[in-house]
Amino acid sequence: MIDHNGAKVGGVLPGEENSLNCLPGPLVVIISAHCGLYLSPTIRKAVMRIYLDMCCLKRPFDDQAQPRIHRESEAVLALLSGPADKVEFVRGPALDLENDQNSLPQRASKVSRWLEDLPMLDVPDAVLKGRTDELTAMGFRNFDAFHIACAELGEAEVFSTCDDRLLANAARHAPLLKVRVVNPVNLALEVFP
Repeated sequence: MIDHNGAKVGGVLPGEENSLNCLPGPLVVIISAHCGLYLSPTIRKAVMRIYLDMCCLKRPFDDQAQPRIHRESEAVLALLSGPADKVEFVRGPALDLENDQNSLPQRASKVSRWLEDLPMLDVPDAVLKGRTDELTAMGFRNFDAFHIACAELGEAEVFSTCDDRLLANAARHAPLLKVRVVNPVNLALEVFP
């Protein structure tokens, strides 16, 4: 790079020229008034733990002629195919139970294949039921409460849904939730800026 005086700046600090290949994480450019630009290793951000609810997992099978559905489908597929150093998925029994009730066998089969690659949440039923009951008392519908409880107990950072009613209810109760609730399009933009 060239600074405003026409002098070459950038690269690495003296003595670091051959050390870039052994850095543990990505690099950032640091701007200093005294020494120009140089690269510095950064601490890697932890992998984002995500819980996709069933409406997200079924979204790619919906009518893609509708722009919103198409955007959400693309976001879900991008997240599902995201690299392991960026995303990790949480699977709870609510996903399997709801998928087992799917009346469209082809859709249920594809979602089952996505789910079988994910480790199942291991939490005592009493704990899961207790948190589900608390969420239901807040006004969440049964399956929504069950999904959120699975996400929370699975220590997901983000719970993603396409359900506007669930998104609105979660926004109202955000301080009481242990997981952030977002639409998959917004989540994909966050994960893949």
